[in-house]
Amino acid sequence: MFAAGLGNAEVAKQLRVSVRSVQRWRRASQETGDTGLRSKGSAARPKLSEELFAML
Repeated sequence: MFAAGLGNAEVAKQLRVSVRSVQRWRRASQETGDTGLRSKGSAARPKLSEELFAML
């Protein structure tokens, strides 16, 4: 979508995300290329305790 020249608002609308998220993605893409768009995993803390995770 970035390569196609779509604006932030249009990308946000199509992906159903905030314009702010698209702005961050575009900046990351410009600064580091495709590697800047790769997921870094969940920012949330794990819901399982260490003990329960070990049992899993």
